[in-house]
Amino acid sequence: MFGEEVQITRSEEVEKSLERLANLHNLYNDMTKVLTQYLNALKHLIQAEDLLAKFFAEAGIHELDTSLRADFTAYGEQHRHFSKVTQELAASEQTFQDHVSTFFNKAIEDCFLTARKHDSARVEFDAFKSKLATLEHEATKGSNQKVSI
Repeated sequence: MFGEEVQITRSEEVEKSLERLANLHNLYNDMTKVLTQYLNALKHLIQAEDLLAKFFAEAGIHELDTSLRADFTAYGEQHRHFSKVTQELAASEQTFQDHVSTFFNKAIEDCFLTARKHDSARVEFDAFKSKLATLEHEATKGSNQKVSI
């Protein structure tokens, strides 16, 4: 306008930080999805291990052959132990996922909100700066006309 270019306030450092934040957002979003799938798989595994433990324990009780009875009972105990260990792993993974989700939903989202507010303030600043330039131009133009009268 008026032979002058409107300058847009930009910070290359802020732009790069926002790009890194967007990449971090995508990374944590993907991590959350994978953790959810993993936890669901662990839950199914725990259910299967519990069923196998119950099956082998009952088979051991009803088996007449002492050798097979001992094997079935041992298999049942192994599956029960594996189920317990998997439950502990699932609890640990759930805690980790909760922390990741909190970071993702609170910290990263808060950074995006702050960045949007910053960008809105920057646009408002540029608008006021442009308006000031227009007013200064009109004031200069008006004072030049008064002098020439």
